[in-house]
Amino acid sequence: MGPVFDWVILDSPPTLPVADALTLAEVCDGVLTVIRAAQTGFDSAQKSCQQLREKNLLGVALNCADEGTSYGSYYSEELKTGIVN
Repeated sequence: MGPVFDWVILDSPPTLPVADALTLAEVCDGVLTVIRAAQTGFDSAQKSCQQLREKNLLGVALNCADEGTSYGSYYSEELKTGIVN
């Protein structure tokens, strides 16, 4: 499809529970992963990014972020409580 279109965007299931995303990433020029704020645990996000880094990870998008919560407070609360969402 590359010669016909400038961009081809594929959506896949989450990276960790199934292998589909990693399999699709093998045939893509680049990968963008989406992390859901207050839903995806820090360790899961890191593991997913680590797996995709080997597959030409281009970037990470954070969605569903609460405007009133800063980046630092989201992860610092997780570190203080030890609770992973």
